[in-house]
Amino acid sequence: MLISRLTAFITPIKHLIMKRINRLLIFLIPIIILGTGFIVYFKHFEGKFSDSAPEWGSYGTYINSFVTLANVSLFIMFSLLVYNYNKLNNRPILTFKTKFKKGKKEIWRIRNIGNGAALNLLVGYKTNAKNEWISPTVKSYSFGKDDEVIIDWITGSPDIIGVHYTDIFDEAFFAVVGNDVTTLRPVSNFKTITINKEIIYDKTEVEKFLNVPSIRITRARLNSHNEDETGDNGGDATSSNTTQTTSQFG
Repeated sequence: MLISRLTAFITPIKHLIMKRINRLLIFLIPIIILGTGFIVYFKHFEGKFSDSAPEWGSYGTYINSFVTLANVSLFIMFSLLVYNYNKLNNRPILTFKTKFKKGKKEIWRIRNIGNGAALNLLVGYKTNAKNEWISPTVKSYSFGKDDEVIIDWITGSPDIIGVHYTDIFDEAFFAVVGNDVTTLRPVSNFKTITINKEIIYDKTEVEKFLNVPSIRITRARLNSHNEDETGDNGGDATSSNTTQTTSQFG
């Protein structure tokens, strides 16, 4: 518990430091390249300035190679910035909401409010946040912006719902909802998730989630249909009581 809390405290500070270092590198690397050219040249000629025009021409040819390297480094840096911006701008963002069907059965939905497509969804839940994930998890279809999937195969009222998915850049994410609060984390740079102010999920929780046996969504809905006395197979839930969860991003 103590280690998890320390990690939760240190991780944001580490991310802030890394962001500032990355910004400095954009300009620092070209400066170092040009500075190296100047230092090597003037150290070799003992810091003296020549009055000869041909020698200045030769110096221009010499320093031009360093200028070219500096320009290449700037191009690479800005290309990486554009790539990362496109990744952020095209990131899928999943949120959860719930409705009550006919005032009895609670139906959860997952909605993509981001610009990018959410691929290879794996959905699971817990009846208690302290317990293990219910087996099996369900492999859902992928969907784009403003699309949603109805989690109509879950029986009862889950305490925690979790979703593992990827974007078009093959980056994995893990989103959970508990106590009507949605938390989203990139798996590669996972920060701890606090549930109900007392339960902390770290990256090992994602590994446990992925290790649970899974089935296809059609199989899960068929099983739910057979158990449901109404025989409903995921139709639209109708009720005026709708809860939209809030989002917290890591």
